[in-house]
Amino acid sequence: KSSAGVEFGSSTGDKTHMFFVLVSPEKSAGAHLMALAQISRSFQDAGFREKVMTFTEAEPLYNYICNPR
Repeated sequence: KSSAGVEFGSSTGDKTHMFFVLVSPEKSAGAHLMALAQISRSFQDAGFREKVMTFTEAEPLYNYICNPR
């Protein structure tokens, strides 16, 4: 995550603040797609996005993304 944002070729000129890298075994595309779908659903919620941006350390951020309740 980047508080300042990164120029990433947005058609609107907006900066990108969050990047995700998903790594999965070659033969488990289903798990990869399920994880991507969950990330997409979670980040549609403005409150979730705002909370994610408040974290300053990786482990609490990771734990929150995995279990936001």
